[in-house]
Amino acid sequence: MGLAEGEACQFGYINLAAFVVNNQIDYDKLSRVTKLTLRALDNAVEYSLEYFPTGVTKEITKLKRKVGLGICGLADMLIACGEAYTSGAGVELARDVVSFINYVSKLESVQLAQQRGSCLAMDAKQDNAYFTGFLAKKYSFSTRTVAASQWQTLSDQIRQTGVLRNILTTALPPTGRASIILGVTSSLEPIFTIFAEDGEIKKVIQDYVHKVAPRYAARILKEAAMKGSFQGIRALPKRAQEVLRTAKEIGYSKHIQMTGALAGSRGVVDEAASKTVNLPSTATVEDVEKIFLQAYDMGLKNISVYRDQTKAGQPEKL
Repeated sequence: MGLAEGEACQFGYINLAAFVVNNQIDYDKLSRVTKLTLRALDNAVEYSLEYFPTGVTKEITKLKRKVGLGICGLADMLIACGEAYTSGAGVELARDVVSFINYVSKLESVQLAQQRGSCLAMDAKQDNAYFTGFLAKKYSFSTRTVAASQWQTLSDQIRQTGVLRNILTTALPPTGRASIILGVTSSLEPIFTIFAEDGEIKKVIQDYVHKVAPRYAARILKEAAMKGSFQGIRALPKRAQEVLRTAKEIGYSKHIQMTGALAGSRGVVDEAASKTVNLPSTATVEDVEKIFLQAYDMGLKNISVYRDQTKAGQPEKL
């Protein structure tokens, strides 16, 4: 995985927070948007071919037509569904959603290849992993949205027909600017703060508090606004406090747990993930060592850490 020398990749992002309806994911809508976004990214690849700065980039892009369909708003989605980023249920839901996007994007890439032609890499069967059952091997497990048998069927179809428009379709890049524009959390990160850009508590959080503690919601929100946190507020149920933990209130192992579940050795995307583990100012060298070792054990290609107060001008709201 990764980019070869001179290679380019078109990225696009799906705001997962936009697909929650009554605490559930609208998978029909998510399917339609995934297909549309995959086609838009392939259009961007086609349009960009004449404008790449080098011939090498142009040739590799024509060969692979690699795109990176990513996400943002994962933490907002989990809050709207009432699931904690730190919980097994929250991790399972994230895997369900991201694996669904991955699978649907592959189906659409096959459909697109039938209409426009496959990427040139599919002309060469030798050393092409798709002709030896790549998808069935990589995704040999089931989530609640995509069964291993579905990956096997799709893998067999691609192997037998050689039809595929984009050699890879999914990744988990940072989505910094896109998430800011959309007003949601970046990529697979937890909420960094409980506040929105206007200084008020984020609407998705307000809605959640009113749902789980309607009688005391106003008091809870006022106290949280003063503290900058929902932790330790007695009127708010413990489970709800867990749902509303910020990045700095989540233990490092839970950061890595989510990252590994999505992009580790049994991850549900093609490429790697960009992820920062937020650490308190008291974090030690040994803590950082444990983080890197845990990330390695989960099959992650990389992990970043940030120790609080190590930069004078660090952002406090995001």
